Amino acid sequence: MASALSKKAIVIDDEPSARKNLINILSMVCPHVEVVQQADSVKSARAMLDSMQVELVFLDIDLGDGNAFDLLDQIKEKNFDLIFVTGRNDFGIKAFQYSALDYVLKPIDPENLKRAVAKSSRNLEQFIDQRFQLLFENYRHQRFQKIALPFQDGVEIVATSNIEYCEAKDNYCQIVLDAPDKQKSLLVSRNIGQMEELMPGFFYRTHKSFLINLHKIERVLKIDGGYVVMESKAEIPIARRRKEHFYERLAQL
Repeated sequence: MASALSKKAIVIDDEPSARKNLINILSMVCPHVEVVQQADSVKSARAMLDSMQVELVFLDIDLGDGNAFDLLDQIKEKNFDLIFVTGRNDFGIKAFQYSALDYVLKPIDPENLKRAVAKSSRNLEQFIDQRFQLLFENYRHQRFQKIALPFQDGVEIVATSNIEYCEAKDNYCQIVLDAPDKQKSLLVSRNIGQMEELMPGFFYRTHKSFLINLHKIERVLKIDGGYVVMESKAEIPIARRRKEHFYERLAQL
């Protein structure tokens, strides 16, 4: 009998060996996840998701009779947390990251899978619709104008253009927002390296602890080793080894 903390899941992949491998790894690193069904196509997966309730869906991108988005388009009630398990490390992966819908690359690293499942344990149910909407928007338009930022109490969706800078806080990141009506900050559960991978090209890592929006710079001063003054008047250091490249990036704006 499944425990009260168990999560019911469906594995969707058109390769039987891939499904078997995923289920085996789940049994080792996430024993609380109970795989109740498997599907190998858009058609079979849709029938399962329309007829039963699960908390987790492990989904490959390329399926025999379509792809993951063909399936998601047809699902009316998206009341599950979605983890992509895929060998495709391309644009789509970044769209998934921006939408706070996790992914695991094949071949599967058990620790990566464990971390992805752990994220689904957060109380984010009320944000599922927003996250799916953002996922579709990013994937279809091939643009990342908004990002979903997971924090302790949920997810906040913000425009990337409204992020002034990110500051490392151990394994977390302080995101300073400069919205039209107010300025605020969020402590999010991503480290600064992950944020750097996600941000559009107008962000730059001036220092090991700071990632800045180049469009939000007010001044660049070369005194005291060099630093950037942002629109909020925050002073951001420029690492010595990054100075030359930083000035080159500024010249390209």
